[in-house]
Amino acid sequence: MYAVPYTPETARQKIMQTLGIRGIPSLVVMTSKGEVVTTQGRAAVESNPQGCVQEWARGESGSTFLGGINWSLILLYVGLFVLWWWWTSK
Repeated sequence: MYAVPYTPETARQKIMQTLGIRGIPSLVVMTSKGEVVTTQGRAAVESNPQGCVQEWARGESGSTFLGGINWSLILLYVGLFVLWWWWTSK
């Protein structure tokens, strides 16, 4: 297991840009040849903690489609929309 140090800033930013990483902490799973299996390793561990490693070994992402969805953010947006709709329909 390898970790990218927080400094130097330029190296970290280049790696994040190359791999499409937007947040910290992130887990990128790669093969021993340096091929990216998934950049969504954190979501895979959260949604499929018992099976993600076996799926990564087979070259799969390790998470389901629904596991990668941020449900709390969707709930927030729906709540804001309902509040806006209620406020404007008075």
